[in-house]
Amino acid sequence: MSNFVQNGMRIFLRKIIVGSLVIGVTSVQLGAMNKADAGVYSLAKRYLGLHERKHTNKLQRAVGVNPRSTPWCGAFVGAILQQAGKPIPAGHLRAANWKKYGTGVSLKGARKGDIVVVRTSYGNHVGFYAGQKNGKVQLLGGNQSNSVKLSSYAIRSVQSVRRAGGAAFNKLSEKGKDASRGMRSLQERLATAKKSTKDKKLSAKTKVNAKQKPIKPKKKKADGNTVAEKNKAKFKERMAENRKRAAEMRSSFKQKMETRKKKKNKVSSTVRPAKAQG
Repeated sequence: MSNFVQNGMRIFLRKIIVGSLVIGVTSVQLGAMNKADAGVYSLAKRYLGLHERKHTNKLQRAVGVNPRSTPWCGAFVGAILQQAGKPIPAGHLRAANWKKYGTGVSLKGARKGDIVVVRTSYGNHVGFYAGQKNGKVQLLGGNQSNSVKLSSYAIRSVQSVRRAGGAAFNKLSEKGKDASRGMRSLQERLATAKKSTKDKKLSAKTKVNAKQKPIKPKKKKADGNTVAEKNKAKFKERMAENRKRAAEMRSSFKQKMETRKKKKNKVSSTVRPAKAQG
């Protein structure tokens, strides 16, 4: 066999081996991506049924905005992706800003967990792809009839179908990591500043308490009685004296009445009866 044929066979075998490796790696990556997208969809399903008025506090903790006063479809998608460890675009609260997120895919190739932007009578809306039914695309998203639910939209209303991945996604991921590190650093600084402020307030309060004069106890007289107790004792003495005088006056009045009665009886007994005229 000539050297030319041997070299050609080597090149051919090398291409087959490289192609097999590429296909294998791609299959692994696609499998991981499928699993990740399914994980995103599963996370979103946990919030099904939450309503912006009945569950305001729970939704606000989840999406980071007040659902009663803010259109929160973009906030919901961003919160779910962050839970899954994926970056989010700048200005993620606006549904239109999701049109260029990650990698674009066709509606026919869409999978559960892909991000879909649709156009409604109220404007742009974003949610997670959940499938198709009766000729309409189904989205699992927030702010759909003021709640997290499955809703159907006309296929012609679909503006964009996006999937986390690709070069743009990797750049965004790096930016997201930098932003996360910056946010953590900011949170740490805020916590330190808050603690420092709290310590300063506590120190100032301690100094103020130290400067305040201590409350002195009420002065007592030599006999051990306070002024209030002394006044109370005097009042009792006066009341006792008044009762004693009243008793003496009743006794004196009674004696006078008895003396008058005796005198009256004595006078009546000494008067002689008148003689009869004849």
